[in-house]
Amino acid sequence: METNIDERLVKWDSILRELVVDVRELNRDLQESIRYVGSAGVVVIALGLTVLFYTTRYASVQDPLFWAILALTTGSNFVVGFFNIHRYLLLKRKYSRLNELEKELEG
Repeated sequence: METNIDERLVKWDSILRELVVDVRELNRDLQESIRYVGSAGVVVIALGLTVLFYTTRYASVQDPLFWAILALTTGSNFVVGFFNIHRYLLLKRKYSRLNELEKELEG
């Protein structure tokens, strides 16, 4: 009867070791994706600022429709960028415990 328990423990040990490897890879991918969301937000805001800067500096168009389209495009860049940064902060806080657990497993 004891050998049966020992065999089960060995089997569970191998399963848990594989799970730890998978969890490390999953956490690494998750953290990379979270950083991607934050950096995408910064890039989108920078793109909106660049469009706004160059358009106001070099455009001499008097058409109000042109300025409305400019406001719409830069405004949507700012909204999407701030949404991505907000989402980055939420995800970073939400999965910080998982990141701490992975560091505990390594140590």
